[in-house]
Amino acid sequence: MAESKRIKAPEGVEIRHWASGKTTIRIRFTCQGRLCRESLKLSATKKNLQYAAHLRGEILNAIAYGTFDYSKYFPNSKQARHFGHEHSSCTVAELIDNYLNARRVSLRQSTHLGYVRKVERHVKPHLGHIPIKKLTPAMLREWISTLRLSYKTIKDVILPLKAALSMAI
Repeated sequence: MAESKRIKAPEGVEIRHWASGKTTIRIRFTCQGRLCRESLKLSATKKNLQYAAHLRGEILNAIAYGTFDYSKYFPNSKQARHFGHEHSSCTVAELIDNYLNARRVSLRQSTHLGYVRKVERHVKPHLGHIPIKKLTPAMLREWISTLRLSYKTIKDVILPLKAALSMAI
């Protein structure tokens, strides 16, 4: 503990001293106008403080470029949900199933059954295995271009997918 008191923490890096004599490191940064503090499970050594300063710099760079994913850097943080970054392993098939189950009571039985059939036949075989986080607009455009269906049927196939994605967002 005496050694960590002599070490000066870099800007945006704090040394936390605990009653047990243990020291830890916490970094501070601002994301979307909100002050964020995240503890690192590291003791306050000179090498660890240098690592924390570099990590903070990397985070500030990612924020500046708009590529910062809170849950990538801090997967167990409760702050991630404030920025819409929670890791989910949900697939397209699971998302659509959840959506259709939620809408079952508000849709006519024939409409619900029609959506289920179209999803089972067209969406799940091609996109069902893809995690939602990996789904891109380019993938959707490519898949839609391969459908050999009438315009109205394509709209009917896409509608539950679009609604499920909107619900997820």
